[in-house]
Order: sequence, then C-alpha cells, then structure tokens
Amino acid sequence: MRTKKAQIKMTETFAILFIFFILLVLVVSFFAKFQKVGFDRAKAEKTDLRSIETVQKVASLPELQCSTKDIVTEACYDLLKLEYFDDLIDSANPDDNQKLIEQYHDLFGFSNISVTRIFPIINNPTQAANPAGFEENNVKMLYSNPGNGTTLTSVIPILLTDVTTNQNIFSLLKVTFYSQSK
Repeated sequence: MRTKKAQIKMTETFAILFIFFILLVLVVSFFAKFQKVGFDRAKAEKTDLRSIETVQKVASLPELQCSTKDIVTEACYDLLKLEYFDDLIDSANPDDNQKLIEQYHDLFGFSNISVTRIFPIINNPTQAANPAGFEENNVKMLYSNPGNGTTLTSVIPILLTDVTTNQNIFSLLKVTFYSQSK
C-alpha cells in the first residue's frame, strides 16, 4: 500500500515537472520570437537611417553643388561639375582612380544615383545640345553599385545650372539604396 502511494506521488511529481517544462519551453519560445521581431525592427530602422544619410550626402556633394562667390545654392548642381564628376568616376584607367572609387563607395555604399532632366527635355542628345552627356531618356547615371535585398528609393527635385548658357534645367535626383551587399 505504501509503494502504491509512493508511485502515485512520483507520477504526480513527474506530471507537474512535465507541465512545468512545457510552460518553460513556451515562455522561452515566446521571448525568442519577441526578441527576433525587435531585432528585425532595429535592423530595418538602421537601414532606413543609412538610406537617409546616403541621400543627404548625395544632395549636398560639394563636388557638384552650384556656388557663386563661395555662396552655395541648395538643391542645385552645376552642369559642368556634373560632367566632370562622371568623367572622373568612369575614367579609362581604373587603377588611376581606384582610391577615389573606394572613397565614393565608402560614401554611397550599395546604391544607384541618377539625375533625370524634367524641363527642358532633350529630344536629340547631340554633344552640342547635351553638354553633360544625358542619355536619350534624359537620365544621367552618376553612380552605380547595386546590391541585394530591399531597396529604398528617394527622389529629390534639384536644379541644374548651365553656367555657360545661363540656363536652368529642372531635374530629379534619384537615389536607390540597397539594404545588403552583393
């Protein structure tokens, strides 16, 4: 009789321990899922911040900004500087400007940066009418280093100024930021 009571007590103890461990596993899995959601949210916020930083860096590039007597005009790119910048990045000998390419890669990361002419539109992109070398679709790619993952695209209206003809060209600066490397 005493052994039956002991067996019943042991069975009760095992049942209680079994239920306790099941509850413990459920609580741990809940907190693990909760931490994963928090980690994913923090990662998305970090990607958003890096994207915004990249857009701000591109919009305020001193290499491209319009300036008159050392006064910088906001949201304005000089067309001649834009042409020279493109030639600088895409030179025939990449060994000459490898350090420069690495510097811009550190600055822009994995992104695509382009300028699209809005008005006036170039119908015939000859060299005389198109000093900055825009393509037929009125787009000029400034930097192209695409990555993988989600993309965040920002479009900023800018003004292109041609100082040789004193002409203003309304344009859009498009920055596509990739969340992951290749």
